[in-house]
Parts: sequence; structure tokens; C-alpha cells
Amino acid sequence: MACTTFDGTTFGSTVTSPQLDWGGGIPAPTPGPGSFGHHLDGHHPTSTTPAVAASAILCVAPNLIHMTLAKAEHALRAAHCRLGKMRKPKYVGRHHVLHVTAQSVRAHSRHRHNYLLNIWV
Repeated sequence: MACTTFDGTTFGSTVTSPQLDWGGGIPAPTPGPGSFGHHLDGHHPTSTTPAVAASAILCVAPNLIHMTLAKAEHALRAAHCRLGKMRKPKYVGRHHVLHVTAQSVRAHSRHRHNYLLNIWV
């Protein structure tokens, strides 16, 4: 950004592109030998792991029987599945902890990514 003093002299630079202004003609930092391969855009170029397409990730249904509801939801997220319909008892006591009694698909079966898995508690 250009700044003007009270006597009319200007200093600094004006930004004409959507890049960051580092001020006063100072060049933007570039990754050097001590930067450990990190770039300004956040990518790590030395990583050799290939990118996995979302279609290659499968939902492998976990065994949810006897788990509490919170643990079952966590296991579903870790297995790349989602919670579908949940059948609850009509009346639940105040301090009663709900446990999964049945699930709609067999444990360890493979389905598409984010498959909806129904449970009975």
C-alpha cells in the first residue's frame, strides 16, 4: 500500500494483483533449504502418498452391537459410514444409557462411501 507523508512524498508500493502486499518493496518469502519442503500454499511437495479419490474410499460397516450411542456414532464416522434411521424405545428412563441392539447390515460388509446404516437401540 502506498503511503503519503504530510509533505507530499509517497513511499511503499501499490498492490495491482490479488497477491499479498509485503510492504515497502520487500519480496515475498520463498521456500529455501531450511523450509523443509513446505510451500506458501500449504502443500508438502516431498510427500509420496498418492491422492485417493473419494469413490475409492469404502464404508466398511463396524460391529456396533452392545456399543453406546456415542461410541457407535464415532465408530461410524471412523468407518466412513453415516447414521441412518435410529429406532429408539418408546419410553426411555432418565438415566438409562442407550446401547445398540441391532444394525441393518452385517458387520465388516463393504458399501459405498457415506453409506447410511440403520440401528436399533
